[in-house]
Amino acid sequence: MQAFENPRTETAHTATPAVVHPIFSKKLILVEEEVAPRATRKIYDDIKRSLGTPFLNSFYLNFARWPDFLSAYWEALKPLLKTPLYEQNRLALRESALTLASALPQALQLSTAQMEEAGVPKGDITAIVHLADSFLDLLSKQMLNVAFAKIGLEDGGTSEIAA
Repeated sequence: MQAFENPRTETAHTATPAVVHPIFSKKLILVEEEVAPRATRKIYDDIKRSLGTPFLNSFYLNFARWPDFLSAYWEALKPLLKTPLYEQNRLALRESALTLASALPQALQLSTAQMEEAGVPKGDITAIVHLADSFLDLLSKQMLNVAFAKIGLEDGGTSEIAA
């Protein structure tokens, strides 16, 4: 999004090496919509409708391996989606992503003016910017939703306090 609105021309230099990507020995097992039981497909449809997206993130498909968990998770999360606290945290995650993006070592150079100069039709530019903005919004929601699941799986953090 920043590259569209305010591209950088300089490259940021950092002495910190890139983090090594973890190696996963097992592939995630996903319950795709086409093969999911009817009750799970109903939850999937509700998730898509509530989040305003035509597709599901893979973590929902993975959670569906445990239908009771997916049901309890979604039942607990869904009402929170409409709260000011949820929106405040979602916006904070979005802003954090934009701040971190500005610190990337490679300059962001994809302004709408550059795309126009390259002959990209205005309608396509608008669609690209809209898609990137939608992705950023959806990603901030997904991060918050995964954090919600993690907290729930950790017993709301109370197990560490009691120990």
